[in-house]
Amino acid sequence: MLQIPCPLCNSGENNFSFILNNWTIVECKQCAFKYVNPRPAQNEIEEMYGSNNHNDTMVVQVHQSYYGKGHIQDQAHYQKELKIIRRLLPGGNGTPMLLDFGCGDGSFLKVARLNGMDAYGCDIGSWNMNMIDEELRQKIYVGNFEDAPYEDGLFDVIYSHAVFEHLYNPRMVLTELSKKLKENGLLMITGIPNVRSLFINLGIDSFDGNIPLIHLNYFSKKTLSELLTVTGFEILQIKTWGVPLRLAFRKKAIRGEEKDNIIDWEDKILGSSMVKMLKKLSLFPVAKKSINAMLNLINGGAVIDIIGRKLSG
Repeated sequence: MLQIPCPLCNSGENNFSFILNNWTIVECKQCAFKYVNPRPAQNEIEEMYGSNNHNDTMVVQVHQSYYGKGHIQDQAHYQKELKIIRRLLPGGNGTPMLLDFGCGDGSFLKVARLNGMDAYGCDIGSWNMNMIDEELRQKIYVGNFEDAPYEDGLFDVIYSHAVFEHLYNPRMVLTELSKKLKENGLLMITGIPNVRSLFINLGIDSFDGNIPLIHLNYFSKKTLSELLTVTGFEILQIKTWGVPLRLAFRKKAIRGEEKDNIIDWEDKILGSSMVKMLKKLSLFPVAKKSINAMLNLINGGAVIDIIGRKLSG
């Protein structure tokens, strides 16, 4: 195991924060970024994600299961994101070049191409290739990003969903990504778990899927903003939103033991009679929007989305 400096500010000073899945999470004394420390070496982590054709690891299996259950592929949400990209891009009605960094099963990439973007993808391992049709595979680079065959200043947009919490050195990676963006190019990072969410603060987030070594970094709105700022981006938008897939409540002691009562958000709450009534009255989208607005107001949403523009020079 290696003791590492802060991946955000490179400070070597930190305080213990909490234990998760038997791994220690520390908080940097200088910038308050939370990360797994100590941890395995970078090449060991990359092999867990399927580099060098290591496709039978626990992390790969978790991701295959996650994509297989359809937790990512929200076509309507992709359309909203692409609409925002078009609105923020100078001359957004043309055919912008887009890179989907950490493209997973290619679902966003596919929608982007159908929406008139010259879109490409990259991912560290080949574990996802059997989920992607042959034509789309030709647009995806598999391997370490620093070895990817992309010229500097090539892309108008770089998009990345639920990736930066996995990276060994997110600041170094974003610095490299920035080189591939044109001046004033857009960066959209979405679906980053919020370590300061209302649900974590209340102790009811089950951390389902949000555990080491699947995740190495635990961002807040503040530290994710800092990541973009120190790598040369102007922040255009940032929000927190959403509720964890599963909530965990403590049961009363049974025979002297306390146990977690895990509530599946989708099965129990979204399937409730109240939600069914709201959907029947076409009020569910309004209720959902209001809840997300409240969560963003208190920086309490389960995930963080951020959009930045690369500063010139």
